Amino acid sequence: MARKGRRATFEEKVFALRLLEGGMSPDRVADALGVGRESVFWWKRQARAGGVEALRIKKAPGRPRRLTAGQEQ
Repeated sequence: MARKGRRATFEEKVFALRLLEGGMSPDRVADALGVGRESVFWWKRQARAGGVEALRIKKAPGRPRRLTAGQEQ
């Protein structure tokens, strides 16, 4: 079972893709890395659509600022 509350690193995702290319099943890759099976398929789709760089963790932009720079000072 996958561990919750943890994000896989970029290196782990790339390693998972190498294991898949080497012929390992997605179920075994997920078990080896301690992630869900769907995560492995999602990483594979992301890499196919946008290359390996698409696997990097992207920070959410968050809420836009309401104060101007002058108001903050």
